[in-house]
Amino acid sequence: MGRTMHDLVATRAGTLPAANTDLLTTDIGPAFGEHANLLVEFVPTVEGVLTAYWSKTGEADVSGNLFGISTIGANNAVVRQICLLEGEAVNFQFSGTGGSYRLVVREVP
Repeated sequence: MGRTMHDLVATRAGTLPAANTDLLTTDIGPAFGEHANLLVEFVPTVEGVLTAYWSKTGEADVSGNLFGISTIGANNAVVRQICLLEGEAVNFQFSGTGGSYRLVVREVP
């Protein structure tokens, strides 16, 4: 199967889990080769901070405020692109609770 312009890597929606709990059931990594450009869309119904956690086998995890802003407002959609290198995987955590969310991750060229 060939690569398309925007291949869906992960999608999750529903009630937010406990604060600072992984939003994806498994970490995601490059689907098509050594590295990946991921387009991440996140919409929460409550405000909070979205953090990305990068991991690589044999190395310490690295975390960062994915969207470069301290707080994402309730019902605000944010879209950013991140890069994963060979052997890396990523997951996301959100500090807000008591609401719902939509998270879509697509691998783009």
